[in-house]
Amino acid sequence: MAAIGCWLAILSLLFDPFAQQIISYEQEMVFTKTEEARVPFASRWSAAQTQLSFIGLLQQPVQAWGDVLSGLKTHINFTTQAAIASGISDTSSEISQHLSVECSSGNCRWAPYSSLAVCSACNDVSQPFVSGNASGWPDQASWFQDPKGVVGGANITWFKLPGNGLNMNNPNNYAFSNGSTERITMSGQVNRDPNKSISFTNSSTLLFSMAVMWADLDKDYTYSNWPTTNFTARECGLYLCVKEFQSSVVNGTLNEMARETASTRDASSYQVVGSPPQPSLKIESLYDSNASVTRSDLRIQAPNNAQFKNVSISQAGVRGLIWYVKHAFDDGSMWAKVPDLETRTITWSQLMPNITGLVRLIPGTQTFQYLPDVMQVLWTAKNTDSGIDGVFSNLASSLTNNIRTTSDGNAAFSGEEGTSVTFVRVRWLWIILPGATVLLAAAFLALTIWQTRSSKTPTWKSGTMAILFHGLSSGLKRSLPRYQLQSEMEKVALGINVRLMDESKDGIVLDGTALIHEEVQSDEIEKNKHSDEPT
Repeated sequence: MAAIGCWLAILSLLFDPFAQQIISYEQEMVFTKTEEARVPFASRWSAAQTQLSFIGLLQQPVQAWGDVLSGLKTHINFTTQAAIASGISDTSSEISQHLSVECSSGNCRWAPYSSLAVCSACNDVSQPFVSGNASGWPDQASWFQDPKGVVGGANITWFKLPGNGLNMNNPNNYAFSNGSTERITMSGQVNRDPNKSISFTNSSTLLFSMAVMWADLDKDYTYSNWPTTNFTARECGLYLCVKEFQSSVVNGTLNEMARETASTRDASSYQVVGSPPQPSLKIESLYDSNASVTRSDLRIQAPNNAQFKNVSISQAGVRGLIWYVKHAFDDGSMWAKVPDLETRTITWSQLMPNITGLVRLIPGTQTFQYLPDVMQVLWTAKNTDSGIDGVFSNLASSLTNNIRTTSDGNAAFSGEEGTSVTFVRVRWLWIILPGATVLLAAAFLALTIWQTRSSKTPTWKSGTMAILFHGLSSGLKRSLPRYQLQSEMEKVALGINVRLMDESKDGIVLDGTALIHEEVQSDEIEKNKHSDEPT
């Protein structure tokens, strides 16, 4: 019995820690479907219009006159223009939060859904390339036959991409940080015709493409010599597409995953109104210089799991997106006069044909000139983890957010809204030890009661009175009856005064005078009387 009691005492030490693990209170998000959780999508977009604009004819740079010769100009709304600027300048995390969603609780989720979108892609077009050498002044007759950006009669080497004529050229055998002549470090070319691109010739929904090539300079440009410097060329494009989105809002922050599901134009769409339909899809520029030509909507066949059959965008929407995006990367800066050659009235476009933008290192410095200003974004981005690919990806995301927000009919997809609920969770495995301890304690109690009754052991429990009576002197023990009950001992103890004394036989004991109460004496007399009666 004593061993069982010891084990129970040890188990009881673990009772509280285990008991505390049985029940836990947990906060969980419970989602319920509601019309209050809404995320925008676009099945059709037409937030643009074509207007008569004779004043615009005078405001356009020379190379853009073909866009307005008819006296018509396509305008997109201001939010779309802002989305273009935001896509070029903002980070991807900032752009992701520009989409306006409705989620009052700050925690919502939506099933996968599709939407009209703008997609981006970038390809390495560094190889193959052609190169050549030239010398002389730009006004020589041979100047306009090849890209030979000749400066000051120096010998130069030029590199050109055969697909679109994009080129770079610099004087030979000069480090980029030395010399009195500027060094071209990056050049770019914008196209809106897939047939004039290098890697987007098969895109039937191309809005615009831009090829960029740049010199791979060292940190301080000291050891970067032309023409031994390596260069990189990439072509990036924006095109209309259908994307599938997986959206959620967690603690007020929008998170989205998107993947492209379709980007091929329906062959029967975007046809000239009144003309016979084309028998097959023709890959051509979506931009008509003559805005008076009326076309039907451009349609993209949506995948089977989309919530609509197809997506579409109006002709004005297509023209507006193309014109404003192209204008952001080609604003006419290349038609300005070359500062070093103003006496010859040579423009940058004449000096460097087939180029719509460039970056040049100012002689004797480590500062750059950017034509147009957006080239600074590309020059800076090339050294980041995402590279220039990230610039066009951000621009596509920003335009997609705007298209979804300003779609026809302000279409929105309903989802589920989450609310925080407290749950009481019972972990049943943790109840084994406390439960076993309680059962063993009950069994131990039953065995103790049974053994006490069987051996007729007095139930003194934890009382000290029995120990004190056991320590009385032999003389005092003889003067007192033999008590079995705790209550009897307590009554008698009230009338006994004791002191410690040394008995040679029993050692130190309690000795004193028994002043037994009358009620106790009467009880003893009554017991003796009954014991003397004959049976």
